[in-house]
Amino acid sequence: DPFPPEYLYENVLKPLFANTQVAPYVREVSDIFLKVYLELVKHSRTEVLISPRELEMMALWLLVEISKRQKLLDKENGFLKEFKMSSFFNDDEEMHVDKKLSRDDILTLAKHFAFDLGKNLIPKENLDEFSKRFKPPVSQKFNAKPVAKSGFVMTESRQSIAHVLDRQLKLREWRNENKMLSDAQRSGGLGGVILEGSPAAGKSELALAVLKEAGYRKINEKTILPPGSHKVFYHIRVSMSMPEKEALLIKAFREGAVVLIDEINSSSMMERLLNDLTMGVYKGKRSKNPGFMVIGTQNPIHMDGRRAPSNALLRRMLMVSVPNYTKVEQSQILQHRNTNPRIITQLVDTYNQQLEIAEKEHLSPAPTLRDLIKVADDYKLPVKVKRQLDSKVSGNRTTITNSWSSTSSSERPLIRQEKVRRV
Repeated sequence: DPFPPEYLYENVLKPLFANTQVAPYVREVSDIFLKVYLELVKHSRTEVLISPRELEMMALWLLVEISKRQKLLDKENGFLKEFKMSSFFNDDEEMHVDKKLSRDDILTLAKHFAFDLGKNLIPKENLDEFSKRFKPPVSQKFNAKPVAKSGFVMTESRQSIAHVLDRQLKLREWRNENKMLSDAQRSGGLGGVILEGSPAAGKSELALAVLKEAGYRKINEKTILPPGSHKVFYHIRVSMSMPEKEALLIKAFREGAVVLIDEINSSSMMERLLNDLTMGVYKGKRSKNPGFMVIGTQNPIHMDGRRAPSNALLRRMLMVSVPNYTKVEQSQILQHRNTNPRIITQLVDTYNQQLEIAEKEHLSPAPTLRDLIKVADDYKLPVKVKRQLDSKVSGNRTTITNSWSSTSSSERPLIRQEKVRRV
């Protein structure tokens, strides 16, 4: 049964916000979160869609974001104080040197995080109604672009998912950096994120890109971590044996490391261990090193060999649906990989035809985005045309296409129709 809102306010949210910048507005912020909570309860059928842990997660995301923004304001305050003390400043002029986030700023952030978490919990058939009621206005237009450290092309459908992963990493770092947190702030919320989508969705590639962009480096099971090595992660692949997977999970837990797990729903044995670790305990003992976090990927449960996660694990992890890339996004990815624009549409159409056939006829393995990229890389623009793109000499796509056409056959690969069909 769901908890009464007043109980959640007094025992879950209010303690998290004690002695923070949110404290003066704790009732208003809590009301924002509790409205989303009640909406999810309303749509609950066989089981409650939201627990106190998800409410804690909203609150913790808010505290981390406020901390990040206040640090920027503190730097600005320091600069203003120095300027005020200089001879250039007129003492008769008023200058505020103690800027803090305003009430409106905090309430706007609270609405944003309440919606961003709630949309992953609401049933798909109720998402449009939920979005109309709770989605904050979006001011800027999104443009797909490569992520600097990994080269991964961040498209619109991946941006919000990447933000969820990044917030979890920022929460982990906030906890490591602040030693005076309360027990609720240090151990509340969820233990990680599960990305669910088809093999064509590029789940692991997205997770790896976010980790690399955040400054995390991959290490193996033989690595001995020196004290203070916080930004590291392990990668548990499907090919590893069950004893190897469990040993690496326990090692990551004891070290307070991040672990990326491919196909997390392929084994019930590993799930039992994860239930304990994501609660912060192993064999009844807590880790001496905080920061353990799980990022799991999984294919839909209707696929062979996959099973639905238990309710216990779902209450400890945030499940995020990763849709297949749209044709527009697939084209954007190939454009950023410098694929010849004349072949992009043909490649994308053929890939989607083959994907549809594989799904209808239950063929395995189905083609993935990696397969599309592998074929597309045979059709990259020659170096001199790439230079035109990079230097913005060509004014539009027609100019680029004409430049490609003017190159000699020895400078560009032949386009083989039969190879395209095998994507």
